[in-house]
Amino acid sequence: MSANTNTTYDHRRALIQEPALHVLHTQRLLGVPLTRLAHKVGLSTPTVTKLLRHYDVYVTSPTPSIPIYRSLFPSWLRSPEYADTLEYWAQAVQRAPHTSVYTGFFPLGRWQE
Repeated sequence: MSANTNTTYDHRRALIQEPALHVLHTQRLLGVPLTRLAHKVGLSTPTVTKLLRHYDVYVTSPTPSIPIYRSLFPSWLRSPEYADTLEYWAQAVQRAPHTSVYTGFFPLGRWQE
């Protein structure tokens, strides 16, 4: 068997809309397995784990970090009203536009356009 050389990988950073990430965070606290949460949004388990870890630092800190918030939820990340539907979850993950670049170490860096 030969490897498929036509496969392309989108290297743009994937983020999850704030209401959806909040729901995933709550479900994780209730014991839902990370693999199930990752499958729900169509991302890898390590990616979802990292986003939830950074979100947890943001929401549990006595003084929430503005750089973490701006890294997790940049201006290009649209956030429609939450609804637990397949259509909503299909749109919950968005990739950075080609015009946006993240500089620094996530989540303490910043988005530049």
